[in-house]
Amino acid sequence: MLGRMNKIKLILTCKFLLIIPIAVLLFWQTLPMEIKPLGANEIDIPDYADPDLGEKLVKIGNCESCHTGPEGKPFAGGYGIKTNFGTIYSTNITPDNQTGIGFWSYEAFKRAIEKGIDREGNHLYPAFPYYRFTAASEQDIASIYAFLKTRVEPINFNPPKTKLNFPFSFRPGLRLWNAAFLDEKKLTSEPSEDLEWSRGKYLVETLGHCGSCHSPRNVFGAEEIGQLAYSGALIGSWYAPPLKFAKPPSISFDQNSFVNYLLDGWDKHLGIAVGPMIKVSNNLYDINEDDAFAISKYLLSLSENSEILELPIIGDYEDKIWNRATAVNSKDYLAGSKIFEKQCASCHKLNGKPSTRGFVNSINQPLPNNLIHVVLNGIKPSTGSAEKEMPDRGLMLSDDQIVQLLIFLRQKFTDQPLWENPLKTVSMIRNEYK
Repeated sequence: MLGRMNKIKLILTCKFLLIIPIAVLLFWQTLPMEIKPLGANEIDIPDYADPDLGEKLVKIGNCESCHTGPEGKPFAGGYGIKTNFGTIYSTNITPDNQTGIGFWSYEAFKRAIEKGIDREGNHLYPAFPYYRFTAASEQDIASIYAFLKTRVEPINFNPPKTKLNFPFSFRPGLRLWNAAFLDEKKLTSEPSEDLEWSRGKYLVETLGHCGSCHSPRNVFGAEEIGQLAYSGALIGSWYAPPLKFAKPPSISFDQNSFVNYLLDGWDKHLGIAVGPMIKVSNNLYDINEDDAFAISKYLLSLSENSEILELPIIGDYEDKIWNRATAVNSKDYLAGSKIFEKQCASCHKLNGKPSTRGFVNSINQPLPNNLIHVVLNGIKPSTGSAEKEMPDRGLMLSDDQIVQLLIFLRQKFTDQPLWENPLKTVSMIRNEYK
Protein backbone atom coordinates (compact mmCIF):
# COMPACT_ATOMS: atom_id res chain seq x y z
CA MET A 1 0.00 0.00 0.00
CA LEU A 2 2.81 2.37 0.96
CA GLY A 3 4.63 1.65 -2.28
CA ARG A 4 1.51 2.47 -4.28
CA MET A 5 1.13 5.81 -2.49
CA ASN A 6 4.75 6.69 -3.20
CA LYS A 7 4.22 5.83 -6.88
CA ILE A 8 1.18 8.14 -7.07
CA LYS A 9 3.15 10.97 -5.43
CA LEU A 10 5.98 10.45 -7.92
CA ILE A 11 3.59 10.60 -10.88
CA LEU A 12 1.93 13.76 -9.56
CA THR A 13 5.31 15.39 -8.94
CA CYS A 14 6.46 14.59 -12.48
CA LYS A 15 3.26 16.01 -13.93
CA PHE A 16 3.66 19.17 -11.87
CA LEU A 17 7.28 19.59 -12.95
CA LEU A 18 6.21 19.10 -16.57
CA ILE A 19 3.44 21.70 -16.30
CA ILE A 20 5.81 24.42 -15.07
CA PRO A 21 7.98 24.69 -18.20
CA ILE A 22 4.91 24.40 -20.42
CA ALA A 23 3.23 27.26 -18.55
CA VAL A 24 6.41 29.36 -18.76
CA LEU A 25 6.69 28.64 -22.50
CA LEU A 26 3.07 29.64 -23.11
CA PHE A 27 3.57 32.80 -21.04
CA TRP A 28 6.56 33.92 -23.12
CA GLN A 29 4.97 32.94 -26.42
CA THR A 30 1.95 35.15 -25.71
CA LEU A 31 3.96 38.23 -24.76
CA PRO A 32 3.28 41.32 -26.90
CA MET A 33 5.33 41.49 -30.09
CA GLU A 34 7.32 44.43 -31.41
CA ILE A 35 5.51 46.50 -34.04
CA LYS A 36 7.65 47.25 -37.06
CA PRO A 37 9.02 50.84 -37.06
CA LEU A 38 8.14 53.23 -39.86
CA GLY A 39 10.57 53.96 -42.63
CA ALA A 40 12.60 57.18 -42.60
CA ASN A 41 10.11 59.09 -44.78
CA GLU A 42 7.00 57.02 -44.07
CA ILE A 43 3.83 58.78 -42.87
CA ASP A 44 1.08 56.87 -41.11
CA ILE A 45 -1.49 59.48 -40.05
CA PRO A 46 -5.11 58.37 -40.61
CA ASP A 47 -7.23 60.51 -42.92
CA TYR A 48 -9.76 61.16 -40.15
CA ALA A 49 -7.13 62.58 -37.76
CA ASP A 50 -7.36 66.29 -36.91
CA PRO A 51 -4.19 67.78 -35.36
CA ASP A 52 -6.10 70.88 -34.22
CA LEU A 53 -8.49 68.65 -32.28
CA GLY A 54 -5.51 66.66 -31.07
CA GLU A 55 -3.92 69.79 -29.59
CA LYS A 56 -7.07 70.56 -27.59
CA LEU A 57 -7.32 66.97 -26.36
CA VAL A 58 -3.66 66.97 -25.33
CA LYS A 59 -4.41 70.03 -23.20
CA ILE A 60 -7.44 68.36 -21.63
CA GLY A 61 -5.29 65.30 -20.94
CA ASN A 62 -2.53 67.43 -19.37
CA CYS A 63 -0.03 65.41 -21.43
CA GLU A 64 2.68 68.07 -21.59
CA SER A 65 2.87 68.43 -17.80
CA CYS A 66 3.63 64.76 -17.20
CA HIS A 67 5.85 64.35 -20.27
CA THR A 68 8.09 67.33 -19.52
CA GLY A 69 10.89 66.98 -17.00
CA PRO A 70 12.24 69.68 -14.69
CA GLU A 71 13.72 72.41 -16.91
CA GLY A 72 13.16 70.06 -19.86
CA LYS A 73 11.72 70.57 -23.33
CA PRO A 74 7.97 70.06 -23.89
CA PHE A 75 6.93 66.41 -24.32
CA ALA A 76 10.55 65.15 -24.10
CA GLY A 77 9.87 63.17 -20.91
CA GLY A 78 11.83 62.85 -17.71
CA TYR A 79 9.17 63.87 -15.20
CA GLY A 80 9.41 61.68 -12.11
CA ILE A 81 6.08 60.33 -10.86
CA LYS A 82 6.40 59.14 -7.26
CA THR A 83 4.39 56.02 -6.46
CA ASN A 84 4.29 53.53 -3.59
CA PHE A 85 6.42 51.24 -5.75
CA GLY A 86 9.13 53.77 -6.66
CA THR A 87 9.62 56.69 -9.03
CA ILE A 88 8.40 56.19 -12.60
CA TYR A 89 9.82 58.50 -15.27
CA SER A 90 7.73 59.67 -18.19
CA THR A 91 8.85 58.91 -21.74
CA ASN A 92 9.79 61.10 -24.68
CA ILE A 93 6.71 61.49 -26.91
CA THR A 94 8.18 64.02 -29.34
CA PRO A 95 8.55 62.88 -32.98
CA ASP A 96 12.30 62.34 -32.56
CA ASN A 97 13.35 59.18 -34.40
CA GLN A 98 15.96 57.96 -31.94
CA THR A 99 14.51 58.79 -28.51
CA GLY A 100 10.83 59.62 -29.16
CA ILE A 101 7.96 58.27 -31.23
CA GLY A 102 9.24 59.36 -34.65
CA PHE A 103 9.29 55.80 -35.99
CA TRP A 104 6.08 54.78 -34.24
CA SER A 105 3.23 53.83 -36.57
CA TYR A 106 -0.32 54.75 -35.67
CA GLU A 107 -0.90 51.10 -34.79
CA ALA A 108 1.93 51.25 -32.26
CA PHE A 109 0.70 54.51 -30.77
CA LYS A 110 -2.88 53.26 -30.52
CA ARG A 111 -1.71 50.08 -28.75
CA ALA A 112 0.20 52.18 -26.20
CA ILE A 113 -2.82 54.40 -25.59
CA GLU A 114 -5.36 51.59 -25.29
CA LYS A 115 -3.35 48.71 -23.83
CA GLY A 116 -0.28 50.25 -22.20
CA ILE A 117 2.23 48.46 -24.47
CA ASP A 118 4.98 50.38 -26.29
CA ARG A 119 6.19 49.81 -29.86
CA GLU A 120 8.86 47.35 -28.76
CA GLY A 121 6.30 45.25 -26.89
CA ASN A 122 7.17 46.41 -23.36
CA HIS A 123 4.38 46.92 -20.84
CA LEU A 124 4.01 50.49 -19.61
CA TYR A 125 3.40 51.17 -15.95
CA PRO A 126 -0.12 52.39 -15.14
CA ALA A 127 1.30 55.69 -13.87
CA PHE A 128 0.54 56.36 -17.54
CA PRO A 129 -3.28 56.16 -17.38
CA TYR A 130 -3.85 53.96 -20.42
CA TYR A 131 -6.55 52.23 -18.38
CA ARG A 132 -8.50 55.49 -18.80
CA PHE A 133 -7.51 56.19 -22.40
CA THR A 134 -8.63 52.79 -23.65
CA ALA A 135 -12.22 54.11 -23.79
CA ALA A 136 -11.25 57.09 -25.98
CA SER A 137 -12.66 57.27 -29.48
CA GLU A 138 -10.71 56.23 -32.55
CA GLN A 139 -10.76 59.76 -33.98
CA ASP A 140 -9.53 61.32 -30.74
CA ILE A 141 -6.60 58.90 -30.47
CA ALA A 142 -5.70 59.47 -34.12
CA SER A 143 -5.94 63.25 -33.68
CA ILE A 144 -3.59 63.19 -30.69
CA TYR A 145 -1.15 61.11 -32.74
CA ALA A 146 -1.37 63.61 -35.61
CA PHE A 147 -0.70 66.53 -33.26
CA LEU A 148 2.32 64.91 -31.64
CA LYS A 149 3.78 63.84 -34.98
CA THR A 150 3.27 67.14 -36.85
CA ARG A 151 3.04 69.99 -34.33
CA VAL A 152 5.56 69.06 -31.65
CA GLU A 153 9.27 69.81 -31.99
CA PRO A 154 11.39 66.63 -32.08
CA ILE A 155 13.77 66.56 -29.12
CA ASN A 156 16.66 64.12 -28.93
CA PHE A 157 16.58 63.29 -25.24
CA ASN A 158 16.73 60.05 -23.31
CA PRO A 159 14.81 60.44 -20.04
CA PRO A 160 16.04 58.61 -16.92
CA LYS A 161 15.15 54.93 -16.95
CA THR A 162 12.54 53.71 -14.51
CA LYS A 163 14.19 51.29 -12.09
CA LEU A 164 11.83 49.63 -9.62
CA ASN A 165 12.69 46.82 -7.25
CA PHE A 166 11.64 43.25 -8.04
CA PRO A 167 8.91 42.11 -8.59
CA PHE A 168 7.71 45.52 -9.85
CA SER A 169 10.67 45.71 -12.24
CA PHE A 170 9.31 42.63 -14.06
CA ARG A 171 7.15 44.38 -16.63
CA PRO A 172 5.51 41.24 -18.08
CA GLY A 173 3.92 40.86 -14.65
CA LEU A 174 1.73 43.82 -15.58
CA ARG A 175 -0.31 41.38 -17.65
CA LEU A 176 -1.83 40.26 -14.35
CA TRP A 177 -2.53 43.89 -13.42
CA ASN A 178 -4.25 44.44 -16.76
CA ALA A 179 -6.28 41.27 -16.39
CA ALA A 180 -7.56 42.52 -13.04
CA PHE A 181 -8.02 46.23 -13.67
CA LEU A 182 -7.99 47.09 -17.39
CA ASP A 183 -11.50 47.47 -18.76
CA GLU A 184 -11.32 47.81 -22.54
CA LYS A 185 -15.01 48.56 -23.08
CA LYS A 186 -15.89 51.87 -24.71
CA LEU A 187 -18.18 54.27 -22.86
CA THR A 188 -21.83 54.01 -23.74
CA SER A 189 -24.31 56.90 -23.81
CA GLU A 190 -27.06 57.18 -21.22
CA PRO A 191 -30.41 58.10 -22.81
CA SER A 192 -31.59 59.82 -19.62
CA GLU A 193 -28.78 62.39 -19.81
CA ASP A 194 -28.30 65.24 -22.29
CA LEU A 195 -25.42 65.71 -24.74
CA GLU A 196 -23.55 68.15 -22.49
CA TRP A 197 -23.47 65.69 -19.59
CA SER A 198 -22.46 62.83 -21.92
CA ARG A 199 -19.61 64.90 -23.35
CA GLY A 200 -18.48 65.75 -19.83
CA LYS A 201 -18.53 62.12 -18.77
CA TYR A 202 -16.48 61.14 -21.80
CA LEU A 203 -13.79 63.77 -21.14
CA VAL A 204 -13.61 63.18 -17.38
CA GLU A 205 -13.58 59.39 -17.59
CA THR A 206 -11.18 59.08 -20.53
CA LEU A 207 -8.69 61.68 -21.72
CA GLY A 208 -9.17 64.04 -18.77
CA HIS A 209 -8.53 61.08 -16.39
CA CYS A 210 -9.58 63.21 -13.39
CA GLY A 211 -9.90 60.13 -11.19
CA SER A 212 -6.22 59.35 -11.61
CA CYS A 213 -5.48 62.11 -9.10
CA HIS A 214 -8.77 62.52 -7.25
CA SER A 215 -9.44 58.84 -6.47
CA PRO A 216 -7.54 56.81 -3.87
CA ARG A 217 -5.71 53.70 -5.04
CA ASN A 218 -5.70 50.16 -3.73
CA VAL A 219 -2.62 48.18 -2.70
CA PHE A 220 -2.00 47.26 -6.35
CA GLY A 221 -1.92 50.89 -7.49
CA ALA A 222 -5.30 50.75 -9.24
CA GLU A 223 -7.93 53.45 -8.81
CA GLU A 224 -10.69 52.66 -6.36
CA ILE A 225 -14.11 52.46 -7.95
CA GLY A 226 -17.66 52.68 -6.63
CA GLN A 227 -18.23 54.83 -3.56
CA LEU A 228 -14.52 55.56 -3.12
CA ALA A 229 -14.07 56.92 -6.65
CA TYR A 230 -13.35 60.66 -6.71
CA SER A 231 -13.25 60.76 -2.90
CA GLY A 232 -9.85 62.49 -2.72
CA ALA A 233 -6.27 61.21 -2.61
CA LEU A 234 -2.69 62.14 -1.88
CA ILE A 235 -0.53 62.89 -4.93
CA GLY A 236 2.94 62.92 -3.48
CA SER A 237 2.53 65.34 -0.58
CA TRP A 238 -0.30 67.29 -2.24
CA TYR A 239 -3.92 66.48 -1.50
CA ALA A 240 -6.31 66.18 -4.45
CA PRO A 241 -9.68 66.97 -2.82
CA PRO A 242 -12.90 65.03 -3.42
CA LEU A 243 -14.92 65.74 -6.53
CA LYS A 244 -18.13 64.45 -5.00
CA PHE A 245 -19.85 64.95 -1.69
CA ALA A 246 -22.14 62.81 0.44
CA LYS A 247 -23.80 66.05 1.54
CA PRO A 248 -23.58 69.65 0.31
CA PRO A 249 -20.17 71.16 1.13
CA SER A 250 -19.87 74.06 3.57
CA ILE A 251 -20.06 76.38 0.58
CA SER A 252 -22.38 75.26 -2.20
CA PHE A 253 -21.30 75.97 -5.76
CA ASP A 254 -22.79 75.63 -9.20
CA GLN A 255 -21.62 74.77 -12.70
CA ASN A 256 -20.09 78.21 -13.20
CA SER A 257 -17.88 77.73 -10.16
CA PHE A 258 -16.31 74.62 -11.65
CA VAL A 259 -15.89 76.36 -15.01
CA ASN A 260 -14.15 79.33 -13.37
CA TYR A 261 -11.84 77.02 -11.49
CA LEU A 262 -10.99 74.86 -14.50
CA LEU A 263 -10.30 77.72 -16.91
CA ASP A 264 -8.85 80.37 -14.59
CA GLY A 265 -7.58 78.36 -11.65
CA TRP A 266 -9.73 80.44 -9.30
CA ASP A 267 -13.27 80.66 -8.00
CA LYS A 268 -14.39 82.53 -4.91
CA HIS A 269 -16.16 79.43 -3.60
CA LEU A 270 -13.59 76.80 -4.57
CA GLY A 271 -10.51 78.91 -3.88
CA ILE A 272 -7.35 79.00 -5.96
CA ALA A 273 -5.62 76.18 -7.81
CA VAL A 274 -2.36 75.17 -6.19
CA GLY A 275 0.32 72.55 -6.73
CA PRO A 276 -0.19 70.13 -9.65
CA MET A 277 -3.58 71.67 -10.39
CA ILE A 278 -1.90 74.89 -11.59
CA LYS A 279 -0.50 73.06 -14.62
CA VAL A 280 -3.87 71.47 -15.29
CA SER A 281 -5.59 74.86 -15.20
CA ASN A 282 -2.95 76.39 -17.48
CA ASN A 283 -3.60 73.63 -20.01
CA LEU A 284 -7.35 74.12 -19.78
CA TYR A 285 -7.12 77.91 -20.14
CA ASP A 286 -7.49 77.80 -23.94
CA ILE A 287 -9.81 74.82 -24.38
CA ASN A 288 -13.28 75.05 -25.86
CA GLU A 289 -15.53 76.65 -23.24
CA ASP A 290 -18.31 74.21 -24.11
CA ASP A 291 -16.03 71.38 -23.01
CA ALA A 292 -15.35 73.16 -19.73
CA PHE A 293 -19.10 73.44 -19.09
CA ALA A 294 -19.59 69.79 -20.02
CA ILE A 295 -16.84 68.65 -17.63
CA SER A 296 -18.31 70.81 -14.88
CA LYS A 297 -21.81 69.45 -15.38
CA TYR A 298 -20.60 65.87 -15.10
CA LEU A 299 -18.44 66.61 -12.05
CA LEU A 300 -21.42 68.14 -10.28
CA SER A 301 -23.45 65.02 -11.02
CA LEU A 302 -20.92 62.85 -9.17
CA SER A 303 -22.26 64.08 -5.86
CA GLU A 304 -24.81 61.86 -4.18
CA ASN A 305 -26.76 65.05 -3.54
CA SER A 306 -27.28 66.30 -7.08
CA GLU A 307 -29.36 69.38 -6.24
CA ILE A 308 -27.58 72.67 -6.84
CA LEU A 309 -28.29 74.86 -3.86
CA GLU A 310 -28.53 78.63 -3.91
CA LEU A 311 -25.06 80.12 -3.83
CA PRO A 312 -24.41 82.02 -0.61
CA ILE A 313 -22.57 85.31 -0.85
CA ILE A 314 -18.99 84.80 0.23
CA GLY A 315 -19.15 87.72 2.63
CA ASP A 316 -22.21 86.27 4.36
CA TYR A 317 -20.37 83.03 4.89
CA GLU A 318 -17.33 84.80 6.29
CA ASP A 319 -19.40 86.98 8.60
CA LYS A 320 -21.02 83.85 9.96
CA ILE A 321 -17.69 82.13 10.56
CA TRP A 322 -15.81 85.21 11.75
CA ASN A 323 -18.49 86.14 14.28
CA ARG A 324 -18.98 82.62 15.56
CA ALA A 325 -18.10 82.29 19.22
CA THR A 326 -14.81 80.45 19.45
CA ALA A 327 -14.20 79.15 22.93
CA VAL A 328 -10.50 78.67 22.44
CA ASN A 329 -7.87 80.29 24.60
CA SER A 330 -4.98 77.91 24.12
CA LYS A 331 -1.46 79.26 23.84
CA ASP A 332 -1.09 77.93 20.29
CA TYR A 333 -4.41 79.39 19.15
CA LEU A 334 -3.59 82.85 20.49
CA ALA A 335 -0.11 82.72 18.98
CA GLY A 336 -1.61 81.64 15.64
CA SER A 337 -4.02 84.55 15.77
CA LYS A 338 -1.13 86.99 16.09
CA ILE A 339 0.74 85.29 13.23
CA PHE A 340 -2.33 85.57 11.00
CA GLU A 341 -2.72 89.24 11.82
CA LYS A 342 0.93 89.97 11.08
CA GLN A 343 1.60 87.69 8.10
CA CYS A 344 -1.76 87.15 6.39
CA ALA A 345 -4.46 89.68 7.25
CA SER A 346 -3.00 92.55 5.21
CA CYS A 347 -3.93 90.64 2.01
CA HIS A 348 -6.68 88.32 3.21
CA LYS A 349 -9.26 91.00 3.83
CA LEU A 350 -12.76 91.67 2.57
CA ASN A 351 -14.68 94.81 3.48
CA GLY A 352 -12.16 95.58 6.18
CA LYS A 353 -12.45 92.19 7.88
CA PRO A 354 -10.08 89.20 7.78
CA SER A 355 -11.18 87.02 4.88
CA THR A 356 -11.09 83.32 4.18
CA ARG A 357 -11.48 84.00 0.46
CA GLY A 358 -9.00 81.87 -1.45
CA PHE A 359 -8.32 79.31 1.26
CA VAL A 360 -11.77 78.36 2.56
CA ASN A 361 -11.47 75.08 0.65
CA SER A 362 -8.01 74.16 1.94
CA ILE A 363 -8.79 74.83 5.62
CA ASN A 364 -11.79 72.48 5.42
CA GLN A 365 -9.83 69.59 3.89
CA PRO A 366 -9.07 66.47 5.97
CA LEU A 367 -5.33 67.02 5.55
CA PRO A 368 -3.34 70.25 6.06
CA ASN A 369 -0.87 69.47 3.26
CA ASN A 370 -2.00 72.00 0.65
CA LEU A 371 -2.18 74.82 3.18
CA ILE A 372 1.30 73.97 4.45
CA HIS A 373 2.66 73.96 0.89
CA VAL A 374 1.38 77.45 0.11
CA VAL A 375 2.51 78.90 3.44
CA LEU A 376 6.00 77.53 2.87
CA ASN A 377 6.35 78.19 -0.83
CA GLY A 378 3.63 80.68 -1.76
CA ILE A 379 1.49 80.49 -4.89
CA LYS A 380 2.54 81.22 -8.45
CA PRO A 381 -0.99 81.08 -9.84
CA SER A 382 -2.50 79.92 -13.08
CA THR A 383 -2.54 82.08 -16.20
CA GLY A 384 -6.17 83.04 -15.65
CA SER A 385 -5.56 84.35 -12.14
CA ALA A 386 -2.04 85.73 -12.41
CA GLU A 387 -2.83 88.69 -10.17
CA LYS A 388 -3.47 86.40 -7.19
CA GLU A 389 0.15 85.54 -6.50
CA MET A 390 0.98 84.81 -2.88
CA PRO A 391 4.48 85.30 -1.43
CA ASP A 392 6.06 82.47 0.51
CA ARG A 393 6.44 82.55 4.27
CA GLY A 394 8.80 79.63 4.63
CA LEU A 395 11.77 81.71 5.78
CA MET A 396 9.67 83.92 8.07
CA LEU A 397 7.94 81.20 10.05
CA SER A 398 9.36 78.25 11.95
CA ASP A 399 7.69 74.84 11.85
CA ASP A 400 6.15 75.49 15.28
CA GLN A 401 4.78 78.86 14.15
CA ILE A 402 3.19 77.30 11.07
CA VAL A 403 1.53 74.73 13.32
CA GLN A 404 0.17 77.56 15.48
CA LEU A 405 -1.20 79.26 12.36
CA LEU A 406 -2.86 76.00 11.29
CA ILE A 407 -4.49 75.61 14.70
CA PHE A 408 -5.86 79.14 14.57
CA LEU A 409 -7.20 78.85 11.01
CA ARG A 410 -8.80 75.47 11.60
CA GLN A 411 -10.50 76.43 14.86
CA LYS A 412 -11.50 79.96 13.96
CA PHE A 413 -12.80 79.46 10.45
CA THR A 414 -14.12 75.88 10.36
CA ASP A 415 -16.23 73.42 12.33
CA GLN A 416 -13.69 70.67 11.64
CA PRO A 417 -11.51 68.92 14.26
CA LEU A 418 -7.86 69.86 14.50
CA TRP A 419 -5.48 68.09 12.13
CA GLU A 420 -3.48 65.27 13.69
CA ASN A 421 0.27 65.69 14.16
CA PRO A 422 0.66 68.71 11.84
CA LEU A 423 4.25 69.32 12.99
CA LYS A 424 5.39 66.10 11.32
CA THR A 425 3.67 67.09 8.08
CA VAL A 426 5.15 70.61 8.15
CA SER A 427 8.65 69.20 8.63
CA MET A 428 8.20 66.63 5.84
CA ILE A 429 6.95 69.19 3.32
CA ARG A 430 9.59 71.76 4.25
CA ASN A 431 12.28 69.18 3.51
CA GLU A 432 10.91 68.87 -0.04
CA TYR A 433 11.89 72.47 -0.74
CA LYS A 434 15.47 72.09 0.48
